[in-house]
Amino acid sequence: MASSLSASSFRLYMDYRRRWSLFMTTMVVAVAAMISCSEGQMVPAAFVFGDSVVDVGNNNHLLFSIAKSNYPHYGVDFAYGEPTGRFSNGKIPSDLVAEKLGLPSPPPYLSIRHIWQNINKRSIPLTGLNFASAGCGVLKNTGSIFGVHISLEEQVDYYAKVYSTLLKLRGYDRTENIVSKALFLVVIGSNDMLNYYDSDSLREKFAPQDRSNQTASKLVEQLERLYAYGARRFALTGLPALGCAPARRLPVKNQECDNELNSMCDTYNRMLKPMLQRFKSKHKGVSYTYFDAYTFFLDVVNNASRYGLASSTFLSSFFFHFVE
Repeated sequence: MASSLSASSFRLYMDYRRRWSLFMTTMVVAVAAMISCSEGQMVPAAFVFGDSVVDVGNNNHLLFSIAKSNYPHYGVDFAYGEPTGRFSNGKIPSDLVAEKLGLPSPPPYLSIRHIWQNINKRSIPLTGLNFASAGCGVLKNTGSIFGVHISLEEQVDYYAKVYSTLLKLRGYDRTENIVSKALFLVVIGSNDMLNYYDSDSLREKFAPQDRSNQTASKLVEQLERLYAYGARRFALTGLPALGCAPARRLPVKNQECDNELNSMCDTYNRMLKPMLQRFKSKHKGVSYTYFDAYTFFLDVVNNASRYGLASSTFLSSFFFHFVE
């Protein structure tokens, strides 16, 4: 396995992430619909955590990050046709979830951090914030090949600062009334699996099952922290079948899926689900929606015509033509 990322592989990876978000969009809108229907109450705010699938521009504010999409032709179908830092030609899942919930799209936290640092500011938006960072993972060291990024732990640290500021400005009751009803969207984990899978040193150090357990446990650890800061309603996604992603199928004869990588993703999902159930049982008032992205993406691969694709092989070919 290669332990470094070439320039061409980097471009392929970034393009894969941008176009994979089209499928994730379908999934996340479904999640939002399930939440809005099942909870039976308004969602006053949305707080977003994750990687490039839901990053709306935080990495633009990280000088030494190379995981950025602030150049053409990103954003050509977004407002004013300008790149915003989203890994898409237009809206991404977090935008569409917000729309579905009747909320404005949560802005990147780093773009308005100066407002939150001024506790005398009374016009602080209370409809949500986006902390996601392209290239990051659940584990702190994931994504180092992309330079500076915001790990999930650091994203929760930023949210904790926001929560503290809200307490000072709004008081406990008003703050809890907002955050306890808010949606906490978490889309993360793919980079952790890819980082492990492509690293000889990590594969020698950890068995796949141990790494999956470590990653899932760390994710729930961060959910515990969010709970401590008022979060009660969560929407989470499992890992997709990353071995069937175009960037993984292109180098393989007959463009077959990488079953070893898929098995790792499936193992992670199987470990995470009971952890989430225990997390809910442990804490009164917690509710969550989990989307099985693995099954969804395999269905796309195996039944391409349902999704407007000529074939699953065409899926890889389609992505390939946009690499350069």
